[in-house]
Amino acid sequence: MLEWLEVRKSNPIAEAMHMVEKLCQSVVLGQRSAAYFSGPPGIGKSYNISRVTKKRFLTCNPTNYLSLLKSIEQAQIEGKALFLDEADVIFRSERMANVLKTATGARDLRYWDGECVDVPGGIFVATNQDLLDRTWMERSAAGHCSALFSRASPINIPHDLLQLWEYSIALAQTGGLLRVDYCGMPINLDTVNRAFDWFTVNVYRLDTVSPRTLHQIASDMNQRRLGRMDTDLENFYLKNRLTRESDQTPPPTPFKITPSEARPASKRLPKTVFGPVPAPPATRKRNRKSDVYEIGVPASNVIEFMKRWEETMTD
Repeated sequence: MLEWLEVRKSNPIAEAMHMVEKLCQSVVLGQRSAAYFSGPPGIGKSYNISRVTKKRFLTCNPTNYLSLLKSIEQAQIEGKALFLDEADVIFRSERMANVLKTATGARDLRYWDGECVDVPGGIFVATNQDLLDRTWMERSAAGHCSALFSRASPINIPHDLLQLWEYSIALAQTGGLLRVDYCGMPINLDTVNRAFDWFTVNVYRLDTVSPRTLHQIASDMNQRRLGRMDTDLENFYLKNRLTRESDQTPPPTPFKITPSEARPASKRLPKTVFGPVPAPPATRKRNRKSDVYEIGVPASNVIEFMKRWEETMTD
């Protein structure tokens, strides 16, 4: 557990998400009019906004400037913040970028065609595209984007698979990510460990690697355990999360951890490259205080494991 707590302090994804939370707080406090983030789906952008605004925000997926204006008007009526999710289109449209620039400019100048576009609760903009890379943006909108980002610098959350894997496991170990499934039913330890194993073995084959993906995997497995889902349906959901067919890309060689490598959770775990790696159920040690299993793996073993992964995936 100590190692996973350190992960949440040093992992680049964790650091970026901490800055996302700080930036959201500055918007809620009125220190900034908007916040911009880019990163992979399911990482927790909506969760941070929900927690900071106390769920007082309106979500919109704008498709054109009229839908953007309508969402701004609705946020004003309801007195909520505005969350523009999957907002790539804004930065590909000069008119939409100009509307957003007006809505986040000087408060006495927030008018578009005579209509007020001020959102008192602030505006949050999220996209999966890199906001520091202007090549995918519309050239005519680039000037407006420069003005937007000069007022509030965007935060780019890395897309590194192993960092995302590490952050997801850390949230599950220390943040209670897998306490209940998507139906609100408790997830037992055996199901959590099975989800860890499947998530780890298939990390390079998943369509998305994120805390939400890990939670969905564990939830499907838990529903199967409770008899609410049959085996075929569980396998169908798991298979559809992979970008390639399992018969085309054989799974990596199973990584065996001997009982002598396990360490009790009460002792400090040895340093590893990517943090503690989930072990097969037979070799896990239970931490009764935190009700999770932990394992310590020497760094040399982790390096060897990752090399075997990469060799298998490139064959």
